[in-house]
Amino acid sequence: MNSFDQLAQEIFRQKQTMESLQAENAELHRQIADIQDGRGVFIMVGDQRYSLRSIREAMNERERGRNSF
Repeated sequence: MNSFDQLAQEIFRQKQTMESLQAENAELHRQIADIQDGRGVFIMVGDQRYSLRSIREAMNERERGRNSF
């Protein structure tokens, strides 16, 4: 294998690595957005399980009600 072929092969490997890292980065950004939005996060109080997202939505509705006067 000549040096050009070796270089081309390495560039191809680097491209594959970059694409893989970009896909992983996009997935991590999606997961962070889900966590920030409270999706898939639950709080246990005693034997009760509450969705953090529903708690946030209820708090936001309460705040909107207070600010409407």
